[in-house]
Amino acid sequence: MVTLIAQELVLNAIKHAFPEQRHGTVHVRLYACGDGNATLEVEDDGVGPRAGRSNQCKRGTDSTVHGRSLTRDLSLFLGGGLQRGQSHTNGGYRVTVCWPL
Repeated sequence: MVTLIAQELVLNAIKHAFPEQRHGTVHVRLYACGDGNATLEVEDDGVGPRAGRSNQCKRGTDSTVHGRSLTRDLSLFLGGGLQRGQSHTNGGYRVTVCWPL
């Protein structure tokens, strides 16, 4: 399940963060927190939040919206939650998924 979430988030970053052959980096971090939770972070240094890369998770027919729904639904299936937004370190975009171990 976690692999599917990570795969979807990495593919989404590659597809949306680096338009017009722009180069960049995608970081994937998976770690156990001291509070009994696990965290997956996928962060890019791409174009950052913009139309189509918002915090909102809504259902629809657009493939981007489908990907958001998929990652949200998989996160909920794990009993966790998902946050999306601008990276605090590099101006790109970060998605964080936490769930109980």
